[in-house]
Amino acid sequence: MSDSLPRRTPGRTAITLLVLLPQLWIFQGGGWNQNSRFALARALVVRGSVRIDPDAECTGDKAERDGHVYSDKAPGISFAAAAALALVGPAALACGLDDEQATWWRAVPYLVTLLAVSLPIALSAGLLYAELFVLFGAVAAALAIAIIFLASPILGYAGLLYGHAVAGCLLSTAWVLLRRGADGRTAANRAVALAGLCAGCAIVVEYPAALGAVALALYAASFQTLRRAFASSLLGALAPLTLLALYQWSAFGSPLSPGYAHLAPNGFTGMSSGLFGVHAPRLLALWQLTFGVHRGLFRFSPALLLALPGCALLWRSHQTATSRGESRAHPLRADALLSLGLFAAFLALNAGYVYWDGHASFGPRHALPGIILLAIPLAAAAQRWPRLALLLLVPSLLVCGLAWATHPEAAPLDWDPIRDNWLAIWNRGQIGASVNWFNSKETLDYRSGFTLPLLFGLDGKAALLPLLPVFAALVWWWRRDVRAGEPQ
Repeated sequence: MSDSLPRRTPGRTAITLLVLLPQLWIFQGGGWNQNSRFALARALVVRGSVRIDPDAECTGDKAERDGHVYSDKAPGISFAAAAALALVGPAALACGLDDEQATWWRAVPYLVTLLAVSLPIALSAGLLYAELFVLFGAVAAALAIAIIFLASPILGYAGLLYGHAVAGCLLSTAWVLLRRGADGRTAANRAVALAGLCAGCAIVVEYPAALGAVALALYAASFQTLRRAFASSLLGALAPLTLLALYQWSAFGSPLSPGYAHLAPNGFTGMSSGLFGVHAPRLLALWQLTFGVHRGLFRFSPALLLALPGCALLWRSHQTATSRGESRAHPLRADALLSLGLFAAFLALNAGYVYWDGHASFGPRHALPGIILLAIPLAAAAQRWPRLALLLLVPSLLVCGLAWATHPEAAPLDWDPIRDNWLAIWNRGQIGASVNWFNSKETLDYRSGFTLPLLFGLDGKAALLPLLPVFAALVWWWRRDVRAGEPQ
């Protein structure tokens, strides 16, 4: 079967760079969530410890046990950040920067975030594009990737040291592997084992990603070839889950005890009820997370609504034309159920969470891991209605681009973040308007983050101007590469 497919996906490199480009341009700095993860990364690299006592004053997202302070987050992003810091730290020192200087706290977290969050997300976007290319063709695949990664809240979180977007990307990578194993393009045992590894890593990054792991297991069970290799998925997940258990044992005294079971006194008391703050979904929260003014996903990204008719198309479709004009059978009902079910599960979890608005947040932050695989029905819809997809993409790009360019972590007291936060900051010309630091050595002003063009003297809205020709050049490169790959 693989003989009928292109060895290289036309346009994949350009798509990867398009997703990475905004995060190279603007760095949004720190905050409680980011600081907690970075503090653990520093503790691991600098002190060989899981205790964050020296940096505890920089975050409210922390746990306490036996008089010591720990990050309360799932440790996966901190592990990735520690690996990045082990590379970036010595390089910064060689350039004359150390952590006693305020500049270190701006430059090093920026590079660490790029390596630990932004680059993995961009690479997974390229991989997802390659699979959608096979199923739906180049244009539909590119539109779906643009909607998910450039015109949804994923754009804002791809440049912040959070775990939600990365967890979603790991789940989408697991889907790609399972799909290739089901089609026979990859050996079933290998595909299932690697998918298990990705799903296990997603859980280490964000605990609720276990919902995705279960959904992917059910998805794999719908293919006979993958069912026979199910044990391989358990072997694949074993390594990351063992690492998680060892971390929790070291920090909290039990391999099954997460940081949320040891929250600091007077912290997030709501998490002491239900399952770490999760109850049955509430209708008011569900409305605000979808169409509401405060955190409405479809208000910020109306293009995502195309996923609903896209799922209907997948349900009715049993065969899809490849980009090379050849027909191959694809049982896509399982993909429709996976993408819609995963989104619904994470949305319900978010709507049932006591802090459903995510405090300082861009859209339904806790539902983000379930958004990325909506690219499957989005690609199906874009294949059928490319002009409609492009039409809905434009306002989604504008709103999400506004949030990315100003301050995606909208303050909880700003009920309408478009009006009260992003447009207000835009009108002041404060592009890259982070108001949080990674460490108290950093001066607290709106430039706790920065824009890359600032190094060349471009500030404010002018800092965005060079982005346009670079973006256009990458789109041209994608189009040229796709045309070159078409059969003559």
